Amino acid sequence: DRLDQNLWYFNSSDGNIESISMGLIKTPSIIQQPAANTIVTAGTDVNLTVTANGLNPLCYQWYFGNTSIIGSTNYVLTLTNIQFLQSGNYEVIVSNSFGVVTSTVAQVMVLSPPYITNQPSIISVFAGSNATMTVGALGTAPMSYQWSFGSFVIPDATNSTLIVSNAQSANEGYYQVTVANDLDAATSSPVLLHVL
Repeated sequence: DRLDQNLWYFNSSDGNIESISMGLIKTPSIIQQPAANTIVTAGTDVNLTVTANGLNPLCYQWYFGNTSIIGSTNYVLTLTNIQFLQSGNYEVIVSNSFGVVTSTVAQVMVLSPPYITNQPSIISVFAGSNATMTVGALGTAPMSYQWSFGSFVIPDATNSTLIVSNAQSANEGYYQVTVANDLDAATSSPVLLHVL
């Protein structure tokens, strides 16, 4: 209309003249949200898509958590060769000169075999003291740990940290830990324990 308040149109299904507020047409609105839950395997590609209406030009900005993703200013967010640390919540803000709208959260879960982030380090202790070795690992939970001494599995050594209490010369040698989940397993480098 002349006041630029409404868009009038003919509804052919019921034969009536109807109107839509121009505010609704100008302001961006999301008509198709990005997929709520996406589960993928590490190393694959993921596309998150949003469909929006509103007076052009429409601007898009994707976020991972509360951080904007640099260069992600399209209606499609492509995550190439996605990795475990990219698991989390994604959303997009659509804007134009008349308003702003935020999408619902799209949760992406990346399934990953375990991988070791921090190898246990060589350690030297005096006889009779405790030796502590720790491994850092990431991957899809739940993850299990199993430490070994030489070729022997250490009973009940199933945590990310191994404590050798009251270390003696018989405890000197190489230790390793295997981290496993439902997808695969990873074994640390051998770490040498010196008992002085």
